[in-house]
Amino acid sequence: MVYSFQAGVIVPYIQKFKKQLIFAVAAIFIATVAATSLMASAAHGTTEVVTGDTSTGYGQQGWLFNRDTSTSTPYEFNNEEYSIGTGSLYVEPIGPTAADKFIGEYFTGNMLVSEFESLSYDFQIAGDGDASDANEFYTNVHANFLGSENSYGDCKYDYIPDTGTNDSFTNFSFDATTTPDRVRGATTCPATLADMEDGSTIFFFAINVGDTSANDTDLAGYYDNVELTKLGETTTFDFEPFVRTAEITSPEENATVMGSVDFSAVLHDDDADSIQWAVRQGTCAAGTNTVFGNVDSKNDVATINKDDLANQTFEFTGDMSGLENGLYCFIYNPREDIGEDNIRLTREFNLANPVVLGSKDECKNNGWATSDLPVFKNQGQCVSHFASNGNSTNARNR
Repeated sequence: MVYSFQAGVIVPYIQKFKKQLIFAVAAIFIATVAATSLMASAAHGTTEVVTGDTSTGYGQQGWLFNRDTSTSTPYEFNNEEYSIGTGSLYVEPIGPTAADKFIGEYFTGNMLVSEFESLSYDFQIAGDGDASDANEFYTNVHANFLGSENSYGDCKYDYIPDTGTNDSFTNFSFDATTTPDRVRGATTCPATLADMEDGSTIFFFAINVGDTSANDTDLAGYYDNVELTKLGETTTFDFEPFVRTAEITSPEENATVMGSVDFSAVLHDDDADSIQWAVRQGTCAAGTNTVFGNVDSKNDVATINKDDLANQTFEFTGDMSGLENGLYCFIYNPREDIGEDNIRLTREFNLANPVVLGSKDECKNNGWATSDLPVFKNQGQCVSHFASNGNSTNARNR
């Protein structure tokens, strides 16, 4: 190869370098755009795990399941099937009463219709249902015109799937411009949600199984992965079975304590279970050496408060100043319903109350050396301490 020089630069070499530089810059640009896109995507989505009712009452933002108990059919959150996470909401086979069905309502907090973009969910047909029952897994959208506070909605838009299966989950979705399968209202309602006047609001969405007819007897099914998108933000509702947990928060494991000791714990449970508890000397075994508690003929009263729908706190302070030093165990035992796993937590700790002599006679026979409050150098200092009614300046506190 013949090289030509221009201003001291080898032409073929610099041309090759330019091409490599262009490819490198392009690759960095593409990677940066992809990373930025992924970050933006992650930033525009949240997931909420739903294990039961999350609304505190009708109209309050969150989920309410089978609010109308007079027509409800049993349901549960379990691990039998799922499309995300490890579980889903299972609607048990509907009975022969025509009015029975399942309704899960999500109250939006009066979301503006103009903010709503789309709703989607996964469902799977079960029980005696088959593909022809896809229309039983439908959604209602209850919306109000500007200024209205209709508790049922001025307009009710129904969106009905036309396909479904027993073998796997089917995704169904619609947006504000989707033409609903049915529109109902006390007044004339627009053809779509998007056509409602400015300022209109969505009161709640309702996912259903069954249509209040005898045709859905023994129909069952699953719901999971409900996605609500508004203003570019997607909230994913992941239906999961409730996990009961508990934690002892005081004292710490193997802690050394003295005097009045605080015992505390937290229970995460959807039931108002009773709490059995005890503090035992030298062992965690049931029915042995109990010094505090509400078992084994003890009737000590602890403070138990429910912070919210599922969290419950336990607090008790016990005076252990007069007890023998050594190993102790705090047992926290929430009683569970039949069929639920039992929770029994233990926490060992050490009691080390200071030795305090009660008289000068206890100074004898090296008794002075056992004192922690105060500490004496010898027997004479111990005797002087009591002779001066504790005013001796020679003794010191440890």
